[in-house]
Amino acid sequence: MPPQGSVVRNAAIAPDAMSIVDCLREGDANDNLHLIDLTKSTPTDTAITTDGKSCNPGF
Repeated sequence: MPPQGSVVRNAAIAPDAMSIVDCLREGDANDNLHLIDLTKSTPTDTAITTDGKSCNPGF
C-alpha cells in the first residue's frame, strides 16, 4: 500500500520477479521512483529518486 496521500501512477516488474519499480505520486505533483525489494521476508520500499519529476519505471 502506498503511504496515505500518495498514489502509484505506474510500475515495472523485474524480469526475475524479485523487485518492482514504481512511480509514486506524493502530494499534488511530486513524482519519484521507488524500488520494492521482494527478496526479503518483509518487502522493503526505498526511494531511488528525489527530484520530484521521475515517473518512468523500467528494467
